[in-house]
Amino acid sequence: MAEGILLENAGDYKQKISIVSIVQVKEGDFCYSVKSPDDVYKLLTEFLENKDREYFVCLSLNRKGKVNNISTVSIGSLGNTIVLPREVFKTAILSNAASIIIAHNHPSGDITPSAEDKSVTKDLHQAGEILGIEVLDHVVVGDGEYFSFKAHGLI
Repeated sequence: MAEGILLENAGDYKQKISIVSIVQVKEGDFCYSVKSPDDVYKLLTEFLENKDREYFVCLSLNRKGKVNNISTVSIGSLGNTIVLPREVFKTAILSNAASIIIAHNHPSGDITPSAEDKSVTKDLHQAGEILGIEVLDHVVVGDGEYFSFKAHGLI
C-alpha cells in the first residue's frame, strides 16, 4: 500500500517520503451488507475468534450499509490495545465511508466490555460526530458470542 521514495533536496541530504494509495472498491464489488450486530459477528468471527491478543478492526460502510473496507486498526496484547481516533478514521475517510462499525476481540473469551472499551467507544463516537462519519456500533467478540454496544443502549 505504501512505498518509500527518495527525493533529492537542495542540500546534501536526502529525504524519504511515503506515498500512500488506496484502491477504491466500486459499489457492488463487495456485496456484504451489515444490518445487525449478528451480521458483524458472522463477518468477523473467523478473523477475531481464537486470537492470542486483542485485534481492533474498523468496518467502513457506504450509504447503503454495505461494507467497502475492513481494516485492522491495532493489534495489542492479551489484555488491551491502543486505539487512536486518527487511526480508526483514516481508512474510513480514504474509502468515503458514510459510517463505521468498530469491533475487537477479548482473548479471554469474556465479552463484558471493560471501562477502557466504554471510554474508547465514547471518544470514537464523538470524533465521528465531528467528522460526519457515524459510529453505528462497537462489537466485542469472545468465545462463540458477542456483545453489541448498540444493542445494549451504550451508543
